[in-house]
Amino acid sequence: MTVTSGTSKPMRHRRVITALLVCVTAVPVLAASQADSSSPRQRVSKGCPGRFAGPAVRPTSLGSVVAVARLVAIDHITSHYQGRSVRRNVVNYPVLEVLELSTGPILPGQQTLRRRAARRCGDRAARSAWAVIFTDSESPICCTEDVRFVIHLKDGWWVF
Repeated sequence: MTVTSGTSKPMRHRRVITALLVCVTAVPVLAASQADSSSPRQRVSKGCPGRFAGPAVRPTSLGSVVAVARLVAIDHITSHYQGRSVRRNVVNYPVLEVLELSTGPILPGQQTLRRRAARRCGDRAARSAWAVIFTDSESPICCTEDVRFVIHLKDGWWVF
């Protein structure tokens, strides 16, 4: 006695073709994701970037911008307030605001931050930067702000 699945040959061919298409599509996607995750960390540089052209600026996510700005802003810094030492961390040095400066003067304070970035490193860097504003919650002086500007270029990150 022979047991059959009841599917005809054309149906089997469709399944085989579908399985091949899925495999052919999935392999490059998985290879690209592996290459991205196993690639070496990009360097983070402090100060103004050198000359760069528009194509050198890389798109980035808000989370990446904040993480890179935190690396520089916190960076094992210990502050001394009225006889006590406080080491900066994510809790006592929180992010207040993040703005992408290339979107135009849409949000309050965006033009001011862009001018500030331009004074630090030039107009081209200001047009490509994100502004990350921190505050020091341990400071006895109210409302102190620390503004870091972040650019993601082909050769790495720049924080100024």
